[in-house]
Amino acid sequence: MIDIALINRASKIRDATFLRLVPALQAQVTDDFCPAWSIEAVTLHFVGKAEQPDPAHWKVWWLDTSDEAGDLGYHENDPGIPEAKIFTLDDMRYGAEISVTTSHEILEMLGDPYINRLSDPIEGLRYALEASDCVEADGDGYLKLGYRMSDFALPDRWIPGSSGPWDFCRLLTGPAPLRRPGGYDLVLDGQGKWQTNAERYADGTMSHRAWKPEGRSARRAAKAP
Repeated sequence: MIDIALINRASKIRDATFLRLVPALQAQVTDDFCPAWSIEAVTLHFVGKAEQPDPAHWKVWWLDTSDEAGDLGYHENDPGIPEAKIFTLDDMRYGAEISVTTSHEILEMLGDPYINRLSDPIEGLRYALEASDCVEADGDGYLKLGYRMSDFALPDRWIPGSSGPWDFCRLLTGPAPLRRPGGYDLVLDGQGKWQTNAERYADGTMSHRAWKPEGRSARRAAKAP
């Protein structure tokens, strides 16, 4: 059993708002993600502003502004236990849905809790197994109990020649390196250097989540095998 504490430390959002969101996040994890990724059972625990999380639980922090300039959210295990941070004021500033960013980071934390999983080489590159990055656009998400959740890649997405489907919403038309508009990948080249490959929208813009990959790349580089 994996226990994850969802902790409200956002100054502008009341506990009640997040309490209403938690059942949708739990339903996505239980019904959709864990079976698709063969992950053990997960229980989400809401922790209000006046409460403290269980030290043993993985943690998701709802915060105000990013400590990694430009990141709307990220996950790591620097404290020795997997955790994610969601920057609610930054999400609102850039028009991103907080529910999607939260879902995105929870799923990626479950799929790669220690930020060290890489694909086998695909066209000379090894891909970080980040479940939601390649399909991360809010508009590609789906509703769960009335809240929009992030779409996510399925494990076959990183297997060349696989027959699919390659993501939960069946939007991808093939495995990596294909991505959805607004999606991106962190990849490791043959010289051991990280780079971000992003798919622009039709108007030429990129997803805000793909603008500032440096923090994620640095964390990956430090943990790569």
